[in-house]
Amino acid sequence: MRRSASRKTGQSNSTDSADPFLSASGKASSKEMERIDNLFYTYANRSSGVIDPEGIEALCSDLEVNHTDVRVLMLAWKMKAEKQGYFTLEEWRRGLKSLRADNVNKLKKSLPELEKEVKRPSNFMDFYAYSFRYCLTEEKQKSVDIESVCELLDLVLGSQCRAQVDYFIEYLKVQTDYKVINMDQWMGFFRFCNEAYMHQSAETCPCKKNICCLYSDLEFSFARTFLGTDFFVKVEVYI
Repeated sequence: MRRSASRKTGQSNSTDSADPFLSASGKASSKEMERIDNLFYTYANRSSGVIDPEGIEALCSDLEVNHTDVRVLMLAWKMKAEKQGYFTLEEWRRGLKSLRADNVNKLKKSLPELEKEVKRPSNFMDFYAYSFRYCLTEEKQKSVDIESVCELLDLVLGSQCRAQVDYFIEYLKVQTDYKVINMDQWMGFFRFCNEAYMHQSAETCPCKKNICCLYSDLEFSFARTFLGTDFFVKVEVYI
C-alpha cells in the first residue's frame, strides 16, 4: 500500500515538472489578477464593496481624464458595467484583464487602443446602443429625457458626425412634441446616419463604411422608415 501511494505521488510530481510553462503561466495569471484586484480596492467603497461615483472620480483623476470624457464611457462598455457610476469587482476584472492593465499607468496607456477598438464599425453600433442603456438608471426605465439625450449624442457621436448631430440637437431643443427618447428612436437616428447620402469620408465617421452626411438639404421624414413614428416629420420644415 505504501509503495502504491509512493508511485502515485511520484506520478503527480512528474506531471507537474513536465509542464513548467503551464505552471509558470498559471502563477503569472494569478499574480496579474491579484494586482487587478488590489487596484480595484484602491478605489472601491469599503462599505459597499464597489467603485462608486466618488471612486470613479478618483480613478479619472489618476488617469488624467475628465469624468465626463467619452473614454470613461468606453471603459464602462469594455467592463460591461450595468449600473451607471458603479463598477463591481467582476466588471473591473473583466475590463482590465481584457485591456491587460494591472496598474494605473497601463490602464492609462490602454485608452488610445480602447478608442480605436470602439470606433471600429463592428463595435461602434454596440457601443452606441450601450451608451443609451447605461443612462437607464431606474428600474423599468425605457426612455431618457431630451436634455440628457442631447448631451449623450454630443458625447458619443459629436466628434465623428458633427454636422448631423448639431442639426438634430438643435431641433430637439426647440421642438415641443417629445420630452423623452426611447431606444428605438435612439437607434433610429444612428440608422438614419448610416443610410443617408455620403458627404464625409469614412475615415471621420465610425457609423458604417462611407456613409455619413451633412444633411441640411435632406428630407428628415426619410427617417420615419427606420423609426416607425412621425418623429422627424417637422424637422424638414424647421431646417
